[in-house]
Amino acid sequence: AAAAEHPAKEQAPLVVRHFPEYSPKARFWALRLLANIDDGDSVLAILRQHTAACADVDLSLALGPMVPDGIASLFPGILDHLRNERLGISVAYLAFEAVSQGSVPASTLTASSEPLLALYRREREILVAQQRTEGHHWMWDERYVEPRDHAGLLLDLFGYVPAPPIRQELARAMTEYTD
Repeated sequence: AAAAEHPAKEQAPLVVRHFPEYSPKARFWALRLLANIDDGDSVLAILRQHTAACADVDLSLALGPMVPDGIASLFPGILDHLRNERLGISVAYLAFEAVSQGSVPASTLTASSEPLLALYRREREILVAQQRTEGHHWMWDERYVEPRDHAGLLLDLFGYVPAPPIRQELARAMTEYTD
């Protein structure tokens, strides 16, 4: 309890070492503790060493409190996890937050264009199949809402990424959706 109330960098190695032993709720709070002390190196160590244990934690919520300099310390290393099916969207959200706040230059994301596009195309495939020209009910179907939210986040992020393939996908999206 004292560690949570008064976190210190000295606690970080213990958090990293024992991370997989924690319950999902405790994992969230362990990452939040590291975020509160802006320890990007320890967050990246957890992601590298205990990727599977991170799958049930929403990284964007857990790491949200990191100040701009702290969130910047996660880049570009955190982008390696864009390809992880369970972590990719959370990493994209953190990238959007970092770039839109000016904490990380947009050019940092250019090297990650392919995994960003792969994330988007996965969502796009679901969305395009469900597009309708009539009615509105389909837009609120449970199977549509989450992919739409994810695709919206990725398209917002794409607006910052100065890479031709990303720009092409943005242009395509302008003509593809009816909602």
